[in-house]
Amino acid sequence: VEGRYAETFKRVAKLDKKAGPFDALFCVGVFYGEDKSVPAAPIPTYILDGEAGEIAENVTALGSCGATTIEERKGGAGAKHLSVAFV
Repeated sequence: VEGRYAETFKRVAKLDKKAGPFDALFCVGVFYGEDKSVPAAPIPTYILDGEAGEIAENVTALGSCGATTIEERKGGAGAKHLSVAFV
């Protein structure tokens, strides 16, 4: 993403309408750019960067390593729970 939040989230929203619905978006690698003010994401978005916690509406940082369970997105593809490990 490298700070290109609007461009990325616009593509995700378009893809979600065309081929979705998707339950979640995982962003790995460099997420932030110089501007760290992240807008709301169109679907639940998880990043593997920084301290764990909510970054913006629908954007959650998972931290650098661990495990979590992601709940179903209302109107999503139907995955009730997704257990994720990340390193």
